[in-house]
Amino acid sequence: YPKLPFKGKQHIVSAIVSICDVYDALSQRRSYKTDYPPDMIYNLMMRGSGTSFKPELLNSFFKSIGVWPIGTMVSLSDKRAAVVVEEQEDDIFLPVVRVIYPQDNKELIDLKENKDNIKIAYYLNPWTEGKELLHLI
Repeated sequence: YPKLPFKGKQHIVSAIVSICDVYDALSQRRSYKTDYPPDMIYNLMMRGSGTSFKPELLNSFFKSIGVWPIGTMVSLSDKRAAVVVEEQEDDIFLPVVRVIYPQDNKELIDLKENKDNIKIAYYLNPWTEGKELLHLI
């Protein structure tokens, strides 16, 4: 987008749309770029807090969707695969997940309550390493 001098105050709706637009652009796979993992998107966008984005709006955005949005497939530190099913407003890094692999154990895990034992190890991209697990969701 061209950088134009803007003398007025940015409308709050424009600021919200800007956050959503950047998040969408970073999370989508395009012919000219790959999609980014949710934790990387969070870190990239937080670097723009106070400059590109209003900090209070950016914090509210991530408080709403979390770092790991609902439906995100993740690998856990204990080698199980899970999908995010619920966000935690008071800790956006530790959602509630449902185990999808191994298939015989579909337990729900509140990562906030189990933060000393189980963590999200990494994102399972549904286009690559998570592709074979999509049918389990």
